[in-house]
Amino acid sequence: MRQYSYTVWMAIGLLLTSAYLHAQTTEKVYVRSWRSTSQKLDVAEYEGLPFRVQYWGRKSPSPASANGGMYTRVDKSDGTVGFFENLMYIEALTTEWQRFQINGTFDSLASQLAFGLMAENNGDFYFDDILVEVKVNGQWQPLPVSNPGFEDPMEHDQWGGRDVRYKHFDRDYSQEYARSGNHSLHFHGHDIIGNLAWAGNYVDANGVSLYYETYGEGEPLLMLHGNGQSISAFLAQVDTFAEHYQVILLDSRGRGNSTYDHGSELTYALQAEDVSQFLDAIGVEAAHVVGWSDGGIIGLLMAKDYPEKVLSLVAMGANIFPNGVKNPEDMQEAIEYYESLEGDQRINLDRMKMMMYYPQLDFADLSVITTPTLIMAGDEDVIENMHTVRIFEAIPQAQLAIVPDEGHYLPSQNPELFNEYVFRFLNGIAE
Repeated sequence: MRQYSYTVWMAIGLLLTSAYLHAQTTEKVYVRSWRSTSQKLDVAEYEGLPFRVQYWGRKSPSPASANGGMYTRVDKSDGTVGFFENLMYIEALTTEWQRFQINGTFDSLASQLAFGLMAENNGDFYFDDILVEVKVNGQWQPLPVSNPGFEDPMEHDQWGGRDVRYKHFDRDYSQEYARSGNHSLHFHGHDIIGNLAWAGNYVDANGVSLYYETYGEGEPLLMLHGNGQSISAFLAQVDTFAEHYQVILLDSRGRGNSTYDHGSELTYALQAEDVSQFLDAIGVEAAHVVGWSDGGIIGLLMAKDYPEKVLSLVAMGANIFPNGVKNPEDMQEAIEYYESLEGDQRINLDRMKMMMYYPQLDFADLSVITTPTLIMAGDEDVIENMHTVRIFEAIPQAQLAIVPDEGHYLPSQNPELFNEYVFRFLNGIAE
């Protein structure tokens, strides 16, 4: 297959993007493993003052990976973001009503407070009695939240996203469970990969128990997710690719339903070894590999160190050393954030430290890769564009796709376009 230059792939990207937009004649249906609804309040007059956001939540009996919660964000007048916290990834809902609270201070140049409720994965999630307060002259004062108890009809309030369609999430104001009054906000997640018993299984590999799901028939296509993700990251890919391949989705160690070994340092090389042993354990000699973010890094290591097991590789948004990422200092801030939280944050700290210190490859290390390879990124990716280009240049006969006006989350935010790129690549190497 022909090796395209950066300029040519940019031109192809513009053509594909234009064709994709032209084809969108029906209402868009979002294919995501989560759903949210939010409001915004003007808070410029409260700059520098403490605030708190309270809500009540519960869920139906469901896997631990199914959770919900509230995020809170301060938008500043200079276009930047100040305070941000998302309790969905910190505290777990239970089957009983519990009160949760986010505490913060309005930043300098604070303009608006955005707060939203969200849920992720399969299950039923309920929220009620939202309260936002600011402390003025030592007294807590409520701010005007629209329909805080979800008693008014949905079409009359300011909770956003009610007109957006999601394939795997329904939303209503439920009478089945209400903490107070007659209604609560209800999200229903269904048919989301990552917790589907009929498709899933475990294998022991490299000292951990790895969870995976398989769909479709054909040549094996292994999909490897990013650092803080799980199998459900590829929700918008699985149905499309399962029509042509046996799609194998793997939860990395310590993510999703896979177990974790606190006695081993978490590195990309360790996870590449996990994948190699995993393929042996399920009897797959070699597979096409699609890796996103950390999954792309693991894919590159697989192609370098276990080439006989990689039929082809698509690496989306990958870096080969920490400074290939824009703003690497953000990793230290993330480490400090997790260190400040209560509870067991070891896996989160290990994830952040891995990104801060690994991988440690040179571009020359990639010259041994002979696997057909497509290096991808958005031109607004968190990976430096020239870092992506140099990865492409280092791999003999590799191809490069820098996708215009897209970022690191291209596979989930514009899945039709991402899938088209991958299909074109796979079909090309099959010719």
